[in-house]
Amino acid sequence: MRVQAFCFSYNLTPMKTLMPLFAAAVLILASCGDSSLTRTLPNVTGSSGEVLVVTDRALWEGRTGEIIRTELAADLRGMPQPEPAFSLLQVTPAGFTNLFLVHRNVVFIGTDPAISRAGLMVTRNEWAETQIVLRLTARDTAELSSALRNFGPEIRERINEVERTRLTSWLMESAGPEREVVGSGNNRLEILLPAGYKKDFRRDSIMMISAETPQTTQSVIV
Repeated sequence: MRVQAFCFSYNLTPMKTLMPLFAAAVLILASCGDSSLTRTLPNVTGSSGEVLVVTDRALWEGRTGEIIRTELAADLRGMPQPEPAFSLLQVTPAGFTNLFLVHRNVVFIGTDPAISRAGLMVTRNEWAETQIVLRLTARDTAELSSALRNFGPEIRERINEVERTRLTSWLMESAGPEREVVGSGNNRLEILLPAGYKKDFRRDSIMMISAETPQTTQSVIV
């Protein structure tokens, strides 16, 4: 079954914040909890779509930094204006302390001449619940540039997957009792309406919902 969705925003709110609304229709949640029953972790910090890049200042301000920004914050497809997939923040390894430890999405990027080849390591819930931590390491800056291009799509998809899961969970918890069903042929898709949204119309396999305020209109067509 294929679901096509279109977003329209009539204010300055980035439209990438609207896209996860469709995750509420899936009703399938991946577990984000820590596997240990005795471990208690704090909640993550940072805004949705925000990525903390932990790397040396020299790398960030040089050619490697340009590749990092190109690969990790590539423009979203299908938008009516250029809009990066993620908002990047940078700190040095020495500055990665205190509140930075519990950031929602953390990407370590660096070099280590002792390793045999470049690689990407992914861990979950290292310092906070639902956190994802990615470590990309190469032997030198030349190999690091190549590794960024090779692993860039995987890093983006890994972060996207975690963000979808977080927002799906939040939307399902905040959704009201209303359910709408959109059908196409033999397929039926149950829609949970997020808090603040109401149905505008539904015709066969098309439905439109919107959230209205005196200043803004945010609409979603499924």
